[in-house]
Amino acid sequence: MALQNNGLSYFNKIKKYKMAEYRISGIWKDNEGVITHYAIHSRTGSQLYGFSIGKGIKTTKADAVTLIAQPFNTAKTYL
Repeated sequence: MALQNNGLSYFNKIKKYKMAEYRISGIWKDNEGVITHYAIHSRTGSQLYGFSIGKGIKTTKADAVTLIAQPFNTAKTYL
């Protein structure tokens, strides 16, 4: 299960570059079947260790859209 996120603060702290990559591995829905949250992982890379995927953070739908809508940010699903 993903950890609860308090807004975009976690992702803003780990963002070190102008562009960022994220992975979506899960969703939460309300009783009517509407998506309310996403499990979002940061994808980071280094020349020494290659790429790694961080732990999932439970992020509201609005925060996820804001994060991915930023220029040069990308996301792929792991569903």
